[in-house]
Parts: sequence; C-alpha cells; structure tokens
Amino acid sequence: MANSPPDAGGLNALPVSEKTPYSAKEADRDSNSVDVSKEKDFDSSVEADNADDDEEVTYLKGEPVITSGRDVSRFVVDIRDDGDNALTFRSIVLGTVLAGLGAALCQIYLFKPVQMSVSTVFLLLVIYSFGNAWATFLPRKSWVEGTRFHRLGPVFHFINPGDFTLKEVSIFQ
Repeated sequence: MANSPPDAGGLNALPVSEKTPYSAKEADRDSNSVDVSKEKDFDSSVEADNADDDEEVTYLKGEPVITSGRDVSRFVVDIRDDGDNALTFRSIVLGTVLAGLGAALCQIYLFKPVQMSVSTVFLLLVIYSFGNAWATFLPRKSWVEGTRFHRLGPVFHFINPGDFTLKEVSIFQ
C-alpha cells in the first residue's frame, strides 16, 4: 500500500493554494462589499420622506381621509404594544382543538353530495368566545393569593394568564 500510485482523479490531483491567510483589512479590500455610508446620506432621505407624508394628508371633520396603503399604515394600524403574551397555553390549546375540529368538519363535508365549508371567520369567532369563557371561568392566580393554595398561583397563571386578548386570537390566523 505504501507504494501505491497517486490517485489521478482524487484529491491529490487538485491544485493547492500556497497563499497565506491575510488580514481582515485585505479581505475588505478584496470583497465585493460596498461602503453604504459613502453612497447616500440617509438622514436627508428620511426627512424628505417625512416631508412627503405631511403634504399628502387631507382631513375631513378633523379625521384623516384614508386613500392609500400608506395612509392605512400611518393612521389605522395601532403601533402600541402592551407587552401581553400572544403565545400562551390557552391560545395553543384552543387553536389546536378548534383547528382540528374545523379540519374534521371540512373532511366530513368533502364526501357529502352537497359540499359545505367552515369559514375561518366563524372559527375565529368561536375561538374568541371560548377564549373569553376560559378567561372568565377558569381560576386565576389572583384568586388564590393570600390563601393556603398560594403555591398553585403559578400553575393557575400558566393555565389562565388573565383576559383573553386579540393578540392571542391572532395566533390562530
């Protein structure tokens, strides 16, 4: 085996680079990257965009008139975040169960002579109703504070963290 001929088609046939590793400065010079800070002054372009936004708004009885998608993103969509959790045990359980029921209903009605479908809006309304019922009737952490069951507070908070919010409903969409 020691006297075996070199493999003509294997790794021994590949050329070996004798170039030594170079510094990061040389790598930046050799790369195809572009220094963006030299190309354009972004602060002036942002100010120009804001100036365009102020000019296009028309108001009717003190309210902005929505005419484009830009107006919707500026005036309709709320950017406030209350910090509530969207992904909770309640949202996962309700979403899984009702999505499974919706899929089962669709599958059942698929083979009927008269085909029907279950609307996702209907499922969202059912989920919202069940979520509000869950938040109202299942025990909360505040119910056991100051009692001999105070150790169960974290468990109750995991199962029912409080009011059912629209952020939890948005998980199902």
